[in-house]
Amino acid sequence: MEAKRSIDAEGYCSLLRACGSSRSLDDGWAIHARIIAHSAGLLESSNPFLAAHLFHMYLRCHSLRDAIEVFDRIPGRRSVVLWTAAIGAYADAGQSSTALRFYRRMLLDGERADPITFITVLGACSSARLGEAIYFQILASGFGRSHATKLGNAIISMYGRCGSAGSAAGIFAGMRERDLITWTSMIHAFAKTGQNRDAILCFRSMQQGGFRANAVTIVSVLGACSDVEDGRIIHRIASDAGFLRENPLAANAVINMYGKSGNLAEARGVFREIYASQCVISWNTMMSACIQQERDEEALALFQEMISTGSIAPDNVSCVLALTACANLEALEAGEAIHAIALEIGLLVIENPVLINCVLHLYGRCGRLDRAAAIFREHRGDESLVSSNTIIGAFAQHGRWKEALAIFRGMQIAGIRPSKLTFAAVLDGCANLSALAEGRSIHALAAALGLEQEAVVATSLVDMYGRCGCLAIAQGIFDGMPAKNKNELAWSTLFGAYAHRGRLGQAMKILGRMQQEGVKIHPALFVSVLNSCSHAGMLEECLRQFASMRLDHGIQPKVEHFGCVIDLLGRLGALAEAERFMGRIPGGRPNLLIWMSFLGSCRTHSDLERAKRAAREAIALEPRRSSSYAVLASVIAAQKP
Repeated sequence: MEAKRSIDAEGYCSLLRACGSSRSLDDGWAIHARIIAHSAGLLESSNPFLAAHLFHMYLRCHSLRDAIEVFDRIPGRRSVVLWTAAIGAYADAGQSSTALRFYRRMLLDGERADPITFITVLGACSSARLGEAIYFQILASGFGRSHATKLGNAIISMYGRCGSAGSAAGIFAGMRERDLITWTSMIHAFAKTGQNRDAILCFRSMQQGGFRANAVTIVSVLGACSDVEDGRIIHRIASDAGFLRENPLAANAVINMYGKSGNLAEARGVFREIYASQCVISWNTMMSACIQQERDEEALALFQEMISTGSIAPDNVSCVLALTACANLEALEAGEAIHAIALEIGLLVIENPVLINCVLHLYGRCGRLDRAAAIFREHRGDESLVSSNTIIGAFAQHGRWKEALAIFRGMQIAGIRPSKLTFAAVLDGCANLSALAEGRSIHALAAALGLEQEAVVATSLVDMYGRCGCLAIAQGIFDGMPAKNKNELAWSTLFGAYAHRGRLGQAMKILGRMQQEGVKIHPALFVSVLNSCSHAGMLEECLRQFASMRLDHGIQPKVEHFGCVIDLLGRLGALAEAERFMGRIPGGRPNLLIWMSFLGSCRTHSDLERAKRAAREAIALEPRRSSSYAVLASVIAAQKP
């Protein structure tokens, strides 16, 4: 029988290189197992050359854990190339802190960084402070002169990524030689930090310097185009260079730019222009543009068109966008179909909380709370802050406060730390249920977690205590809020707390303080102000506040504001004045609520003629509403001797 031919170290290295090139992890595992089982003396622990090939094979196959296990068993001193590869692998995997820890291990191991190491480490820096420390090491190494452009580019990119465009600009200004990467990195740094004008000017300077943009430059500068005219210029440059058909990222960036600026027609034009070369990202970008502009029907139609092509499969983002559109439209049937598609292609797994939350939001928005709760329970292994917030919000939206609070208690048992939005939702539940004891308990938890002073939490506490009748506590919480958090909503909530308990005098003092401190008053607050005056029978104050809307705040009264005054005039028996007020309503036509209120006042004050007119108007607006006929009949009956 012919003996099996043995393979030496060089042979195994060739096989491992082939596995790495083809990204064949299964074959790589098999070869590694054979080395261990049949090749005594060739184990990675005794052969650094073979170990290095194993390490690189696992990295190319994206098996970081296996790669690091081999790395840790490499005998002797590891080369700077191996250290740099390990650092880069962790950085690419988003594990910046581990990448930097490996860099420190390398230095402690006595290995000096080379320019590639420095570039790799800069790519792992998540803060400008860490990046500056690496920058000083580069200066001390002397590589800053011999590799000035490449290292300068990496430093600019690091500062831009960390939000320090000013520091990036300082490095940029000091560079003697710049290449296209230098300019692109600087443009990206400006765009990322919202310095859009500087990004556009930098792009123009680059062109004047004789550099031609590549697709990456186009993507970077389009992110800074807040002015659609600038965007159109960049679009023409990209189109002339052939980037739209050759590079999906550039085409998608143009679509996104037009979408954000509200120019959906132009976004559609680019989308259709690249139809033959579209990828799923192109469809997602166009869908996202539609949703941003509240064109949810169009976004949903795009998803259905993409499915119908049969050549492009939806991905996670596609399903998230389509479900978002369905939730916005409350299109339950379409949403259920997309949910089924996500299940069919295996996207709804435990590791996909974003999509799970979109499904929960859809069913919650459409009132299918039992279905939402079932899905929430099904994915309890992935119970997260976001999914808990979503289901709590769904129950709260439909007034099922007890269930919302029960889920909140479940979060605490599961050890999930609530966010400020969670606290806002459950405190609203306590307010609606007048559950003061539970509200106090939630308040204590918010304080223990250091969230009590957050604007949304503090405002919710003011509302909860106010609606539960604890006005002194509500006032105390408001007074303790930092000045920056006392926004219009916080003031309005405090006003509402006093008005809700019938303390109109104190409520009006709050309104006066708002005016003194220059707080912008929202038209909705004046509905509360006028309603409070109406319920208290304070006609003079009601008319004064109504006039103040236009004179002092530049707010044009709307139908609901007129309705408050008309209701008060009617209840006081000033029916002729109420009718005159109705004639002043914008558009000249009161709504059904106003006519029904006026009809009720006519009945109270036995004014048959006006009651007939009011009933006719109410019936014209809603012929099937029986209450209009009933009120009119009672007025007529009361007139009979």
